[in-house]
Amino acid sequence: MSDTKYTNFNVFGKRQDPNGVYAAVIPIIKQLQKDEQPTINGDGKQSRDFTYIENVIEANFRHALQRRTKIWKPINYMVSII
Repeated sequence: MSDTKYTNFNVFGKRQDPNGVYAAVIPIIKQLQKDEQPTINGDGKQSRDFTYIENVIEANFRHALQRRTKIWKPINYMVSII
């Protein structure tokens, strides 16, 4: 039996706390909307990838279905059996 582990970093979504410590982009957007200079930590050359939460959920469901049944089932099917 083999296992797969996912480690998701920089996941964002609709219910994310805009004032939370993981809200990396939201404060910059708020500053720009107010015509303020955005706060950039470091030299500004670093980069990050951001992943929308619904994409993470879909990927996990697809992987779970593929591993167990070896055939693809739509996400609505997974939701209906939960």
